[in-house]
Amino acid sequence: MTKLLARTVAGVFVFGLGLASAVHAGTAYVPLPGGDAVGAGYRVQIAVTNTSDETLDVSAVQLVPGEDGTEVKGPRIKRVSLGAGRTFLLTPEAGQGRLLSLSGSPALRYSARLIGGADAAGRGVELPVITGESLSSAEDMLLVQGLDSIGSRITDLVVVNLGERAGTCSAILQRADGSEIGNRFDVSLAPMAYKVLADVLAGQGEISEARATVSCSNDFYAYAHVRDRDGGRVAILSPASWSDVLFGSIDGMEKIAGLCAAGTASTVCTYAGPFTPTKPNPNTTLAISMFPPAGLYKSLTAHVEVKVTGWNPKNTKGAHGVIYIAVNKNKRLLANVFLRGTGSNYVYMRHGDCPAGCFKAKVGKALSAQIGSTYVFDYVYNANTQKIHLDVRLNGQIVAQLDDKPMRRVIEIVPKDRVIIGLSNPFCDSKEEPCSLGWQYSNVRVELFK
Repeated sequence: MTKLLARTVAGVFVFGLGLASAVHAGTAYVPLPGGDAVGAGYRVQIAVTNTSDETLDVSAVQLVPGEDGTEVKGPRIKRVSLGAGRTFLLTPEAGQGRLLSLSGSPALRYSARLIGGADAAGRGVELPVITGESLSSAEDMLLVQGLDSIGSRITDLVVVNLGERAGTCSAILQRADGSEIGNRFDVSLAPMAYKVLADVLAGQGEISEARATVSCSNDFYAYAHVRDRDGGRVAILSPASWSDVLFGSIDGMEKIAGLCAAGTASTVCTYAGPFTPTKPNPNTTLAISMFPPAGLYKSLTAHVEVKVTGWNPKNTKGAHGVIYIAVNKNKRLLANVFLRGTGSNYVYMRHGDCPAGCFKAKVGKALSAQIGSTYVFDYVYNANTQKIHLDVRLNGQIVAQLDDKPMRRVIEIVPKDRVIIGLSNPFCDSKEEPCSLGWQYSNVRVELFK
């Protein structure tokens, strides 16, 4: 991978209106909250980084809420050329809330945040960047948690239609105990348009830790922002899809996990296999437990070979598990590798070693897995060097590589900790995390290193 150079160019775009497109490779969308939504003093800053070794162009256009984003009239923004390894800072002018469309090469990387305002520390508040990997498909559901109306706080829910045709979206609000709040929101949206549902908890009294479940007839995205009524601090609440939560899979594996053949007090677990999930078997995932000696470990490696024989008919785009590695439960997730099939065609890895809980990191890359082929997955989680790396091989050739950074600098194992290794998913009828029916898993090896 090209090493990024420490060079940054800053600029202010006066964005015009032009023709927008649906979410294809190289396209991203960033919500630009208006001042009435987040309070005075905040401004949006977007960083665009060219990760390639050649000059690339990026163009941008703002979409007005409620208008058809595929037919917006007006001059298109001039493209900006971005040199190899450089970062460009975009600072859109403040004003009415809009949706910013960014187009360019898939080698461009985007991040966005609100800066200024009541954020005295100056770190900013992260804004969602919507890409083909982060949106949800039609009829799927997104869960947005942390809605709040305590004291002077106001919560706005934002729904984005990312389809090229008009669509409808529904949102149901629930308290932490699962009881519904008020009436369901049903909204119609033009193509490539979005809508802000303002103060969704108004008139419901003081509520904390509420959640919104959102579904739409087209590809979509949803998030929320919580702000003080007097224009103070603002928080952005990004969504977690059901496959992001992972409670079902990890808990299911924990209940059926057997002991690794190496026994207790071992830092190595192997399984020759093969293992094949089948529908009549109530335990449709092979799960193994390790009980490593207590201590501080620098790294973990995992190897598994998987023959992909087809996609679960419940959802071919669902997260078909390759390997899960967690310490005790989901909050300490060291590895989650999965494939998405027809209609998505991606390989993903997720992780998040967070004893107190956190949003799990997710990195993905396009991969159209060939039915009937055996893929080799080699995963390295190195807390000491702060590197996570995944190689995917087919017939000895690398077909995908993913990289990320651990959230902690050590893998801590205390007495009675259990490392759970899972293959496939335990629930065949799950829409988001279906079991990988007929797949063959073999030559599994997981090892911890001090």
